Amino acid sequence: MAENQMDFLQTNLFGAAFTEYVFKDVMIQKIDRLEQQVADIENRLEKSGQNKKSHNLYLTFEARQKREQAPKKTEEISNSPWQSCKKIVERALEILTEWEEADDIKIQIQYAAVMVGKIEKLKKTDVIQADDIRNKISTLLRNVIRLNASEEIFSREQIALLKEGFSLIIANNIQKEDLLQLNRKLRKKGLATMPAWE
Repeated sequence: MAENQMDFLQTNLFGAAFTEYVFKDVMIQKIDRLEQQVADIENRLEKSGQNKKSHNLYLTFEARQKREQAPKKTEEISNSPWQSCKKIVERALEILTEWEEADDIKIQIQYAAVMVGKIEKLKKTDVIQADDIRNKISTLLRNVIRLNASEEIFSREQIALLKEGFSLIIANNIQKEDLLQLNRKLRKKGLATMPAWE
């Protein structure tokens, strides 16, 4: 009888672990699909040149907010790769500040999808591609957001660490120790920094 109970218990423990693994995998896939949907929508809007028309059905909350807060006068846009990198990071920091107020996991997943999109844009810039440490910090931030966004609401301390990570990307004289220290801080606050199978 005791052997039957042990077999039953082991089967249930394995089943629970497998179910949790499958759930996490499904959530990561959902975030990936959201990211792709956001990118597709942004591409369609850029191609159509209709950013100022009312397309609330297709616009993400970020795009709607940009449209509402758009400056009245045309600003000069610098073509410098460093300037475009800084601009992406500054916008990411603004989004993280808004994210702090999110108290719903669905809203958090939307913010996460937008943030991962920002990181992908950063990783395509020459500044990030040419600097191994900045590239690794970007990858670390992307992993943290993708792996943890569907688990539970990020705390203010965790979001503050994400802000610190984005600030490091545009900081002067960053070193490998900065990356390692950020990784330790993120893990200390209970955030997964890489998939369990790695």
